[in-house]
Amino acid sequence: MQKMLILWLWILNSEVLLQQGNIIGSTRMKSGTVKKLILNMLSTDVMIKQGRTYGNLIIDLEATNKKPIARKQRRTAAACDISEDEAQQLPER
Repeated sequence: MQKMLILWLWILNSEVLLQQGNIIGSTRMKSGTVKKLILNMLSTDVMIKQGRTYGNLIIDLEATNKKPIARKQRRTAAACDISEDEAQQLPER
């Protein structure tokens, strides 16, 4: 876990080295995209290792406004094989 944290901090505080591609554009934009992909992979790995997944769904989310609440209800409905309306009626834990 400590190695992952060090890698995470390195990614956030440095530029990811990229080769120049065939498409002309901003290298900073490319490195930003690469950083985002790497951080997404790392955060997904952390969620899996912490047991916050169920199949291919990330669960145990803290929903604080409308969009995450709706996302949580959709994931609950998918995981429990019920309708979204039924998932909305379930009590929060």
